[in-house]
Amino acid sequence: MRKQIEINYNKVVERKKAKLEELRGTAKERSKIDEMIEIVEEMERDRESRINQSLGRFTDARLRPGARESRDGLVPVLGAAQNVSVACTPVTNEEYESS
Repeated sequence: MRKQIEINYNKVVERKKAKLEELRGTAKERSKIDEMIEIVEEMERDRESRINQSLGRFTDARLRPGARESRDGLVPVLGAAQNVSVACTPVTNEEYESS
């Protein structure tokens, strides 16, 4: 899985580099070029940590099948500390609009 994430990440970086080259020929403002340079440099500098973050999303136990199922009317909150849940109550569009 890591290998595929790396391949996808590299493709994104290459698209950003291509956009940078395009901007160098078409941008009317230098700030646009500088902004894209900063994005590319940041992506290259933070490559490993970004790949690890992406990999973490796939291995996070909170994302496994059934992890988001309601228990006792409460749904776990992704990205929150452990044991954080919110109440879940199904409503119709009409009920929502009238509240």
